[in-house]
Amino acid sequence: MWTGEPLRGATPHAAPHPVAWFRSGTFDLVSKTWPNHVLGGDDATLSGNGLSRVSESGHGGDVEVTALKGTTADSINFGDVLRNQFTICSVTRYTGGAFRRILNGEGANWFHGHHNGKAGVAHYGRWKTQHDGTNVDPNTDWVVMCGTNAGSQLKLVNGVSKGTEDGGSVPQTLWINGGSFMPQERSDFAIAEVMVWDRGLTTDEMYSASNYLVKKFGVGTVTEPPGYTGYRGRSCKRQGDGIPVDNAQECADLCDEDADCKSFDLDHPPLALFCHLHDSCNHYSQTTPAKQPHSVTWYFKHHDIIPAGYKRFQANSGCGGSTIKHSNIFTVQECANLCSVNPECKSFAYPCHGTLDTNGCFPSGATRNSCRLSTTCDSLEDMVEQPTDNFNFNWFLKKEDGEDETECPIMTHGEAEEYCEDSGGRLCTKEELEGSSTETRPEVCETESSQQATSYSSCGNFVSAMELLYDGRPRHLFGGEENPLRKNPDTPASRNFENVQFPTRPNFVIDSSGIASLDANSPYLYDFENSLSTSEENRHCGAGLGPPTVLAQACDASMDFLLGPSVSIGKLTSTAKAVRGEPLDFEFVRAFTGDYQPCYSTYCVDFFPEEPVRCLEIRLSMDNLKPDYFSTLFQETSRLPRWQEWYTQQHSPVVDFVDEWQGLYKNITDSREMPVWFDNYLNIEDKSIRRLEPRREGRIFCRDDAIRSRDRKDSIVKCHRAWLGEVSNPYRDYIGIYQSTLPPLPTGLTPAEIESSRGSVSVSSQGIEMYGTGTVGGQRDSFFLVHGQHYGDFEMTVKVQVLSAGGGDSYAGLMIRESSSPGSIYYAAGVNNNNQLQTSQRESSRDTATTNVPGQSADASSMWLKMSKTNNVLNAQSSKDGDDWEDIGKSSTVYFSDRALRAGLFVSGGATAVFSDLSVKEFGGTTEYGVCKHDVCQDNWLHGIDIPGEGDSCYKFYWDCVLKKPERYQCKQFWDFCRDELIELEPKWDETITVDHKGVVSKQFCNNNKNLTCDLDYLENGFDFEQESFACQDFATYCRNELNLTYPKYVYPPKYCRMPDEPDELGNRELTCQLDWIDDKTELNDKECNDFKEHCQTQLNIFYPRYVFPVPSLPVRDDFLPGYCCLDTPTGTDFNSDFWGQHVRRRRQFYSSPFVIRNRSDSHFYVSVPSLSEWNEMPEQGQMAHGHVGGGQ
Repeated sequence: MWTGEPLRGATPHAAPHPVAWFRSGTFDLVSKTWPNHVLGGDDATLSGNGLSRVSESGHGGDVEVTALKGTTADSINFGDVLRNQFTICSVTRYTGGAFRRILNGEGANWFHGHHNGKAGVAHYGRWKTQHDGTNVDPNTDWVVMCGTNAGSQLKLVNGVSKGTEDGGSVPQTLWINGGSFMPQERSDFAIAEVMVWDRGLTTDEMYSASNYLVKKFGVGTVTEPPGYTGYRGRSCKRQGDGIPVDNAQECADLCDEDADCKSFDLDHPPLALFCHLHDSCNHYSQTTPAKQPHSVTWYFKHHDIIPAGYKRFQANSGCGGSTIKHSNIFTVQECANLCSVNPECKSFAYPCHGTLDTNGCFPSGATRNSCRLSTTCDSLEDMVEQPTDNFNFNWFLKKEDGEDETECPIMTHGEAEEYCEDSGGRLCTKEELEGSSTETRPEVCETESSQQATSYSSCGNFVSAMELLYDGRPRHLFGGEENPLRKNPDTPASRNFENVQFPTRPNFVIDSSGIASLDANSPYLYDFENSLSTSEENRHCGAGLGPPTVLAQACDASMDFLLGPSVSIGKLTSTAKAVRGEPLDFEFVRAFTGDYQPCYSTYCVDFFPEEPVRCLEIRLSMDNLKPDYFSTLFQETSRLPRWQEWYTQQHSPVVDFVDEWQGLYKNITDSREMPVWFDNYLNIEDKSIRRLEPRREGRIFCRDDAIRSRDRKDSIVKCHRAWLGEVSNPYRDYIGIYQSTLPPLPTGLTPAEIESSRGSVSVSSQGIEMYGTGTVGGQRDSFFLVHGQHYGDFEMTVKVQVLSAGGGDSYAGLMIRESSSPGSIYYAAGVNNNNQLQTSQRESSRDTATTNVPGQSADASSMWLKMSKTNNVLNAQSSKDGDDWEDIGKSSTVYFSDRALRAGLFVSGGATAVFSDLSVKEFGGTTEYGVCKHDVCQDNWLHGIDIPGEGDSCYKFYWDCVLKKPERYQCKQFWDFCRDELIELEPKWDETITVDHKGVVSKQFCNNNKNLTCDLDYLENGFDFEQESFACQDFATYCRNELNLTYPKYVYPPKYCRMPDEPDELGNRELTCQLDWIDDKTELNDKECNDFKEHCQTQLNIFYPRYVFPVPSLPVRDDFLPGYCCLDTPTGTDFNSDFWGQHVRRRRQFYSSPFVIRNRSDSHFYVSVPSLSEWNEMPEQGQMAHGHVGGGQ
């Protein structure tokens, strides 16, 4: 990976939109295209069979890069994306094998990124970067390269400037393995992304664009602000959109100025930076993975960390003594690590320059990154304090063993799960601790099913525990906090529900600013207040409230609200007693094992932050539990177990599925603004290759000024909706336009009006007819010229017919001229106004032209002229038939330059002449400037018949004909194509839409009702498509397609489980799970019944894994209150670890504090029986283990 100068920060102002953007991973290997992300831009074309998609990390990048990989046999044509001024950014690399050019130009010696084994180089007609060696090492690493020939003139390689020269040429086409110097300069390559602008970007824009790619692909290094460490892809919880900044240092400065700032996030979306300051997240563990890892970096202050196991004393340099100094230690945590691994190290000092008022801390001066370890300094009395308004060090004292034991440290749930798994076990589940997810529901107290009230033991325990908890609260802190279960706050809530209410939700009020807060006067809502009654007929089992089912629901809802789903009543009671300092002597039962081992647990109660943390040991004993306990406890109870009641109420999942898909289906309306074929029609593109013009690049598309299109500057490149209202082709009038085209000048001839002359030229089958005014001669010429460009020695021949001599300056014939300047040197020969042959010349641009009239008469009606140039000797001749030639006067000498000369036909003085059979004979061959034999465009050319070849004199005329209003001709062709494709898509298309007089296209709806919903009759085989309108047929098909899309497995009519005695062939929808199916693997004769049976067994195993069937005479564990200890080796597992679900570690001083229970989550953990047995055997009993109660089990 390249390292070097710091990367510039992206500016808050985005760089201009590129004119071409080929984004990572968007290429299509099937269609062989790479779409241009810029709307309206041309796509790149892929060629070759070796191209492949790769997604891999490495090669200098720290993120996975999706790229297009190719060999020397593959190529990519990006088209003419580079303008006269350009900026290009690319992400490319060598992949081995051939190391030549990757991004290459056609029409110039131009490459960008790679050449001859060197990476990070550029040559835009000349070298533009350092090139004595590779700028990226190894040369197979990714290269993010941005270069321009204007603006900032920067050439950035992985964010570092490597440019050596400004400017540069522009190629016609951008290629990979194509263009100039190919195939010998091909490479094996990978490319991830290319961006192109049509101007030179400014310095800030260049660095913004480069940084976007550098950060997106993880290439290059971002220098972190002093005093900070950055982690790409991490983020802290934030609010707001952030502050726009130029770079990370600017964000760090804002954080340093804020006394509460601990860290910050730096967003770097495409071409912009935003800063988010945080008063939290001063450690990696407090951050979360960012949703877009390559777009966020989290930075935290080194100095703000207090390493674990140390105390910090600000504005203090320690107490001197024996000191071990380390330099270049960049974080306080690294310094702490050095002290921790040294048994003799007692403390250390680390530089922090700032003030206590601002909490500032900046590396400064000679003390920067200096770590000072002390082997003697361990007393606060010997510390050397520094001024609080200007200090240089903080001092960190190593804590003693056991000093953290009252802190109740927190472990995340994920960490706890990993620890338990590493220990060979798992976390206890709520069901294992409570007995079941419904354990808090009171048991029944009536035996008749119609009177299934609830026994109120569980709910009564909840009410009593809440009273106990609030009675033990510290009055000086929470004196105003009353038990929310009390209806009258001055009277206790009793366990038989006298003076009891059940809060179920918080009562929020919203102020005028939209901020929600608890209502201070009435903080709770009581959803069951109106449903509960104190009337005698509603109360059972001696309860003060009823009816029983409502009371059970109210109690459950209140427990869920006040305790959460994870806190059991047993735990609530334990906590309440711990707060009061009372001993705990619960007895719990383990009915299904008969194994009554003592079970231990420890709670660390930190409900009251201002009070000292109380860590209490709880012993849950079952030693005195008698074998007949169960029969005594439940001798009045004969209800079925809860799982059985639940099981026999479960119906087939087919019922829910049918209700679900029918509910969706019956609410489907025809939301389509247009029929299905409409979008397909509008996406049909004009791909006719017949309209390629040989004299310029690019395709000709249909254009109609009466129709507006969003594509290609109003070109119609896709079938247009306006054409749907046309019965026949509206572009039939093109033939008249076509036949009005005039023949063009032969290829290679150019007309020019010299000085202030006026002239014209037209072409017919007779030749080139020219008219011109002005004068040839004197010091400045003024005439009309039609010429080609020729070099060296050559000979011109032409047939001349003077139609009109004009005035006294009339002159027509052949001319060789240095330039189009009025004072240019020249040599001419022709016919003057007196029908005499004449030559003239100007030998220097400062001379006056000379004229020679040798007295030879000319046949102005038809004659031939010839002019030859040999070295600098000019000679003119005339002929009546083109065979026998006679010199016109004497030869002349004119010293022309070596560059291209203008040689051709001229007229002046108002003359009109027709020239034909013009030819120029030179060293490389003869150029025939012939005219087409046709005066008008031929009809058969439009049908591809008798098309002139490229060497034919009619070739150019043919193209002018077919390109006369070519956009309209293309409209004629494309309209017919679209109509044919439309009929192919939907023969009855005109029955699904209407087109009004303004050309507005609207969809026809079934029964003219846009809100019509799908009918189940559409799914019946009896639905008669032939008798319905086409719009209704289309809607019925749409309904079935939408249903298939969402519910592909639907069956109509639906079929349910059909038992042997069921008369309905479609089965019984009301059937529920059958008890005789439990644990029965016998196959039934009905597929739906087998599926239903398997569903029942699966659900029973999931929700009640400890079910017992047949039902035993004695109750099972699910029938008792929550609060059980978990098994060290859970039933049905093969765990054989000595302990699990508990973070237990030994201290170095084994007997001072043998175990620390690291309860670090909202789940309550239990230490294993073998572990505590070992503890009981130690000489020092009574050491406290620590846990955390807050919301756990």
